[in-house]
Amino acid sequence: MQQQIIKGFDYFLKQNELGKTDSKNINRLLQMMDENGHIDKQTILEQIFVTAADADANYRNFIKRTLDAIARLIEDSEANSEAEKILKSIEINALKANKIRKAQLQLKVGYSSANIQPLANRQYEDENFEPNIAKDTHKPIDENAIRVFISYSKDNKSDAQYFRQLFEKRKPVIDGKEVVIWTMNQLIAGSSFDEQIQENLNKSDFGFGALSQQFLQSEYITTQEIPHFLQQKSLFLFGLDKRIDGNTLSVDDFFSKVNKKLNKDNTKILQEQVCYLDDGSGDFFVDCSTPERKNAFVDKVIKGLEAMYNNKPKDSLPQTQKTDKISPSLDKRYLEEYHQPSSAKLTQMSTESEALSTTNIKTATNIEVNLITDMLDWIKNSPQSIYALLGDYGMGKTFSCRILSAKLTEEEGAIKPFYIDLRDTPTFITEKDIVRQPYLEEIIQSVLRRQEVTTDAQTFIQQAQSGNLIFIFDGLDEKLVHYTKDMRQQFLTELMRVFPNTVHLGDSKVKIILSCRSHHFEDLKAQSSFFRGLGRDNSAQQDYRAMEILPFNSTQIQSMLKKQLGEQDSALVFKFISDNHYLSGLASRPFLLNKI
Repeated sequence: MQQQIIKGFDYFLKQNELGKTDSKNINRLLQMMDENGHIDKQTILEQIFVTAADADANYRNFIKRTLDAIARLIEDSEANSEAEKILKSIEINALKANKIRKAQLQLKVGYSSANIQPLANRQYEDENFEPNIAKDTHKPIDENAIRVFISYSKDNKSDAQYFRQLFEKRKPVIDGKEVVIWTMNQLIAGSSFDEQIQENLNKSDFGFGALSQQFLQSEYITTQEIPHFLQQKSLFLFGLDKRIDGNTLSVDDFFSKVNKKLNKDNTKILQEQVCYLDDGSGDFFVDCSTPERKNAFVDKVIKGLEAMYNNKPKDSLPQTQKTDKISPSLDKRYLEEYHQPSSAKLTQMSTESEALSTTNIKTATNIEVNLITDMLDWIKNSPQSIYALLGDYGMGKTFSCRILSAKLTEEEGAIKPFYIDLRDTPTFITEKDIVRQPYLEEIIQSVLRRQEVTTDAQTFIQQAQSGNLIFIFDGLDEKLVHYTKDMRQQFLTELMRVFPNTVHLGDSKVKIILSCRSHHFEDLKAQSSFFRGLGRDNSAQQDYRAMEILPFNSTQIQSMLKKQLGEQDSALVFKFISDNHYLSGLASRPFLLNKI
């Protein structure tokens, strides 16, 4: 329903019938609405019309102007046309408050047409749209920043996002470090939501728990997010909404109701740790009826976070990282001691011309090879320019790329690796109100800033062109999902700018590695044409080596379990997995094996 609403209103906005300010406000409403198109009226008044002398009158006039614009477009539309059907299905309903809800605005679109597409990159055209900190903005995250993960129920989305906006406006700095917030609103379509959540849980230094009835009823929150931060002793709870079943309660009554559903340990945590305004009746964030009260609430949360930071053991806090080496950020998930070598085989695009000079590499597509060994041999001995590493979700592409980077860094006299996780680079750049894809230098520079390296990007490009450095572009598919077909080709062309403008790729000393999920290609033939069409007309088949990561076999599963659990426990776990057909399938993927 949410996507249908967005598409319908996008089509309406394309007609340019509304003024610029009203159009921006529509875009803001689309960002604020829940999955059913509802937005609390009070939230709209406080976020959109807060500076108006009469916010309520401005709110009513805005709705009237929008409805009048839709009516004019319907009148001008051809009868029974797609345009008329879409416009007639658009509804903007002002819902009065009742016993179970506050006054709300409801956006509805009852008709969807496959022939009508939303505006290209609509979410990047409005300056009021919330940018994705790590993915979709050119502003880098300070490597030393204090990262905070906000955990909240999707039923409280608009209130949680409002809290976040006020929090970020305060621009809090603790111990000289800025505080950066991540919320579910920054999930990237086309990537695994669970994987993104887990990634940001692991990256965060603290977790904000936005307490409400729905928050405590969420199985994912109570089994995944809260336990993670409790284990790290970094959970900070604040009161978001103390209504129970739509009824506003006092703080004492709220805890009394909630405590009946919790064990004693969790009850104690709530009573001791929840932050709220306790001057008077006791206000949770939603209860704060004025901007001044809401800002006072946010200020108290910031002070509470600062106190938790100061009381946390210093060795668990984010440390300043200064290095001249360009390598993956330290992450306990990618320690070599836990690495179980993956196997791989050549795809059907390979030919005899792709054979390596070393004897341990076979050219037949049914021959399995050790992936890391194959990559190292390719780097040292092959004249080919590009190594395409393909594999489905969880097969170990990122792990293998990081292990390879670590091995090259440790090896004396080896070519230097420059590892780039494309998921953590800008997807779009906004420059003088123009939205575009990033240049190669900007992609590289985003990595350099995070690692506090002051050398300019062009220096590393020149090192690659002289054969002293290899670029490892990890997660190519995670970037391509955000682009149209033409934009994907443009992005790949931009990456290929690392090659000098020579007659043939093979004439250069540049080597790059690209990792990408296999499911983005319909068949192996599509893989071949894709990697031969990287935007260079002079590309040739022998310039590429494409390898498919294979699932773990039983021996590899057992070996990995032993590394992580020891001999005795790993045997028990392996038997449990072997006896369950579903788990056996999951265990063949290294990432999912870690989750079992």
